[in-house]
Amino acid sequence: MINIIFAVFIGGGLGSVLRWLISLRLNNASTPLAVGTLTANCVGAFIIGLGLAYFNKATHLDPVW
Repeated sequence: MINIIFAVFIGGGLGSVLRWLISLRLNNASTPLAVGTLTANCVGAFIIGLGLAYFNKATHLDPVW
């Protein structure tokens, strides 16, 4: 159980720092759309999808994991 908590902690921390850095780089005060946050969320969702596809094919874990 502690390994799962630690993995969520590390993943959440890395994701939030990367989102913040991308937002600093891409968000502009003159645009109403937060392009940096949108980009970070789309890239993050893509990476999570790649990870799920890899672990589904490479391991015999239950899909719930």
